[in-house]
Amino acid sequence: MVVFSRPLRWRSLVPLVLAAALTLPGVAHADPATPSWPKFEKSRTGMVKKLAEPVLNCVKKKDETAAESPIFHGCYDWHSAVHGHYALYATYLATHDKKYLDAAEKQMQPAGDPGVVARELKYMQDGSIGEDTADTPYGMAWLLEMERAREQATGTRTTRPLADEAVKQIKSWLTGGNAEQNLFYDMHSNLSWTLQTLAGWAQYTGDDALLSSVREDVSKYLKTDEADQRCAEVLPGELSGELEPKSDITENGFLAPCLMRLAAVAKAGGPGAAEWVSRRLPKDVSVSLLTDPRSAHSAGLNFSRANALWEIYQATRDSAVRNGFVKLVTAEVARPQDWDTTSDYLNSHWIAQFGIRAIDQTFAHPEQGRGR
Repeated sequence: MVVFSRPLRWRSLVPLVLAAALTLPGVAHADPATPSWPKFEKSRTGMVKKLAEPVLNCVKKKDETAAESPIFHGCYDWHSAVHGHYALYATYLATHDKKYLDAAEKQMQPAGDPGVVARELKYMQDGSIGEDTADTPYGMAWLLEMERAREQATGTRTTRPLADEAVKQIKSWLTGGNAEQNLFYDMHSNLSWTLQTLAGWAQYTGDDALLSSVREDVSKYLKTDEADQRCAEVLPGELSGELEPKSDITENGFLAPCLMRLAAVAKAGGPGAAEWVSRRLPKDVSVSLLTDPRSAHSAGLNFSRANALWEIYQATRDSAVRNGFVKLVTAEVARPQDWDTTSDYLNSHWIAQFGIRAIDQTFAHPEQGRGR
């Protein structure tokens, strides 16, 4: 791959590629009208409650894939059970309805079983899930999201040892020699998702050393000329919803790697991060809804892209980016066939959680339990 020796002029290059992408077959040209930001703010709590219904349904299950986990054994597999618990805590924070908190705590702190956290920690440490890239780093990153939401919801840190173990395993994965190969991976072990989530945890806990380490990895792996060139070609399709089909299997993944890359840089922050992200966006950001997902994984792309857009908006304050976020969230909530309990369990066990996370990011929650 040729690497330019001079900086790319993104604002002139990307719109041209985007215009070409929008003419491809399968791209939605008539998206639903996008609500205003004030209207979204008024409706977001109701949307979270709708999305929480399949979460309530799956968290209480004991599914075969993670049946040995003392806590996280519903929602099909370990990592999905983890972000199922996250979603319930986040829903409680948004609604103040105790039924969501109780549903999560029933698994986390079962009556008469004070040793459940210690057993879950052992389960995380003994290799039961360590070989599964869907759980390390992906599930471990979600556990950090879960722990933050739980601490904010309960004001306690009784499950913090699980988060400490998750950080340890993520660090080991990052230094294991293969992390950079996952920059453009559109599935669980995506490097940008891992770094974005680890940065958020460092910021929440005030761990400056960890945040500095994340920023070093962001600079080393994400801010490269090669990544710039590839994303100049890929980003337009990620925005338009016309993602490149995989050649080896019949489905797309559930993450948009170039949007995730920008989101990770935005989240990690540091000097010049916002400007760096802005230069890699088209001049007038336009986002389209994916209306014909190829699989249960690609059915989650609207919510996962919204998650990335919110982080990008937080750094750039670009109102067009926020409009894209609102469009994807509100339109996908209106597509319950993708995520509710009437859909296949391959969809309903996880997609709604991504929607809840997207909306959760827009709330300002009390920082109970914060600290190292």
